[in-house]
Amino acid sequence: MILQVWMIWIVVVVHVKGHGRLLDPPQRSSMWRAGYKVPINYDDNGLFCGGMNNQWSINGGRCGECGDPYQQKRPRPNEEGGLYGTGTIGRTFIAGQVIVAKVELTQSHMGFFQFKLCKKETKEELTTQHCLDKNILQLENGSGNKYYVQDPRPGMHYPRIQLPKNLVCENCVLQWHYTAGKSRLVL
Repeated sequence: MILQVWMIWIVVVVHVKGHGRLLDPPQRSSMWRAGYKVPINYDDNGLFCGGMNNQWSINGGRCGECGDPYQQKRPRPNEEGGLYGTGTIGRTFIAGQVIVAKVELTQSHMGFFQFKLCKKETKEELTTQHCLDKNILQLENGSGNKYYVQDPRPGMHYPRIQLPKNLVCENCVLQWHYTAGKSRLVL
């Protein structure tokens, strides 16, 4: 039997100035932390759309698919063809597998995580939010698609994500989306 393998380039989006990084599978900006020979981003825990004011006042709530400011010209730094989008494969998976993600919050803003998957046709194709939103992944325990952050302290989180049994691709992109729970008010 031929194994159905997922090849995943990891992207990350953190809304409302969250502070965290997806370490496993490694997001593009954090791959260097796992020993990959890729450009180093020391601000890999700060991919929050250019900040709250930029995201909401300037871009109407929009964010680049990989956490970059929306108004930047594509490819943005964390996208395919951008500074950190080198084409390096972060991990491969088998269809239907459970991923135990490793998320580090360097500053907890409570809220929740979601994981989304885009099945791209080619390696060069730019990921779109529309494509990612087609496959919002479920948690293994059957509680839905949102992993709620319960601890207000910085630390590690290990959500267990169920990959679909019927989705197979060679150019998939996984998105970790952190919606912070703190107020959006600017004082």
